[in-house]
Amino acid sequence: MKINALTDDSFNEIIETIKNIIKEVKNLPVELLQNYSVDSTAILIVDMVNGFTKFGSLYSDRSEKNIIQVKEILKKASNYKKIFIADSHNADSTEFLSYPKHCIKDTSESEIVDELKDFIDKNSLIINKNSTNAMFSIDFSNWIKSNKDVTNFIVMGVCTDICVEQLAMGLKAYFNENNIKSKIVVPVNAVETYHLEQTLHNADLMNLVSLYNMKNNGIELVKNIK
Repeated sequence: MKINALTDDSFNEIIETIKNIIKEVKNLPVELLQNYSVDSTAILIVDMVNGFTKFGSLYSDRSEKNIIQVKEILKKASNYKKIFIADSHNADSTEFLSYPKHCIKDTSESEIVDELKDFIDKNSLIINKNSTNAMFSIDFSNWIKSNKDVTNFIVMGVCTDICVEQLAMGLKAYFNENNIKSKIVVPVNAVETYHLEQTLHNADLMNLVSLYNMKNNGIELVKNIK
C-alpha cells in the first residue's frame, strides 16, 4: 500500500484543523446534570483504579489529577445509576502482549481509588473488564440488556484515547445498530490520558484527536457537568 507523502499544503491544513479543534473544545458548553433523567441515565466511571492513578506500570500523574474532576461530578450524582468499570486482568491476559502487566485481578491495582469509594452506594455497580473495551465485558453487556430504559450515558475516567473512547463509541454503535436513540456524553474536563515522550504518545495531542474522533462519531462533548 502506497502512503502519499505529506505535502506542505496538507501539513498546513492539518495545523489549521488542530487549531480549530482546540478552539471548539475551549468553547464547549457546560451541561447541567439535572437536565438528565435519573431513570434513563447512567454515569460510567472508567478505570479510576489504583493501577492507573496511584502506582504501577501504567501509572500517570495526569490520571491521578483526574480523580478530583471525576469526584466533583459524582458529588452531584447520588441518585443516579453509577457503574465503576475497573481493569481486572487474568495473570495471563493476552492484553499484556500489547501493554505492560497491570491491574491483575484481586490486587490493589484493580481496586477503585479510595477518593471515589464513598460514592459507591446502593445505585452503584462495579464491573470488571479484561480488555480495553468494556463493551465486551459479559457483566456490562448483561447490564445493558437488563436496563433497556437507560439510553443516556455520561462517560468519564481514563484513558481518553483508549478505554474511554472505545466504550463511548461502542455504546453509540450498539444503540445505532438497534435503532435506539441515545445520548452518549463525555465531559472533557473529567477524562485524561498518559504522556510518554519516548513512545510519541503526547497526551495533549492524543486527548484532542480522541475527542475529535468521538465527536465525529456522534458522541456529545461538554466542557463540564455541574
